[in-house]
Amino acid sequence: MKTHLKISIPILLVSLSLLAQVNSGTPDFIEAEQAEKDLRAKWSKTYPGETIESLQSAGDPVILEKTDKKGKLIERKLKVPFQVVASKKGTSREYEAGANYTQKGKSWVFSEIGVGNVKTLAGAEDKAPSKPKVKELALQAFASKYPEYTWSKILIDDGTFNKGSSGGFYRYEGDVDRTNAEGTVQCKDIDFMLVKDASGSWSVDITSGGRCY
Repeated sequence: MKTHLKISIPILLVSLSLLAQVNSGTPDFIEAEQAEKDLRAKWSKTYPGETIESLQSAGDPVILEKTDKKGKLIERKLKVPFQVVASKKGTSREYEAGANYTQKGKSWVFSEIGVGNVKTLAGAEDKAPSKPKVKELALQAFASKYPEYTWSKILIDDGTFNKGSSGGFYRYEGDVDRTNAEGTVQCKDIDFMLVKDASGSWSVDITSGGRCY
């Protein structure tokens, strides 16, 4: 019985201390300048060799609360969101990132960097042609691959840039009209890649003809 008390009391004290910290009220939000400073400092340690090119606010701070099974608050966190553009070895990437804090007593204590979506950015040498030009190239590619049809009225998204071992490329999705002697149907969810050939010219590689009906 004495051994049991020696073990239980410290655990109870720790639990009560944690609850007291969380339930002491919500501290004021961290100033944006301080959050940026904390994020930059942690970034240099977490991603060595990567240089932050730009960092800007991506919205208002958000409070996240964790409760136990009975609904009692046991943890409160603060996320200050940013959009970060960082580069390494000639490649730039755009991050959805956040400076995350945990409440300790009446203060916020920096805990970590939270990273969401990451997008590779195209350099000047990988800048895509205009959208009308991409559509033109895509229609030519469909006509070459499926010459039994006539292709028209293509709709595409803005494309997503990626970088592989052989260089940069774009992926596009969209819809296109397909016509033959039986009439015209729309092919939905087409998928194609925009890549540079050996001469440095852009060309389209069709990866999916979509669903045509």
